[in-house]
Amino acid sequence: MAEVISISVEGEAQVKAALAKVEKDLTDRSELNKDLSDELSRKASAMAPRLTGALASSVKGNPSNEKAQILAEVNQYHMQEYKNMDGLKRIYRLNHI
Repeated sequence: MAEVISISVEGEAQVKAALAKVEKDLTDRSELNKDLSDELSRKASAMAPRLTGALASSVKGNPSNEKAQILAEVNQYHMQEYKNMDGLKRIYRLNHI
């Protein structure tokens, strides 16, 4: 025969509030994603090539509740100079690397 267990709880409102907090803590991953994106951005920054350091310094964590991600943004261009045949007019063109 199965044993019957009964539980008596005083302060039902406090128990409900505590359970709601536990549920929120289990579903809210923003702190975890922040830690992950910070760690990933440090590692990605360390792996970036160091010609000027612009790429490595642009790597940032971008966490949200749904995901941990990193972003990097750097514009790299080199300038190329063209002269027309008579040498009087110069044309500059920025080439994206």
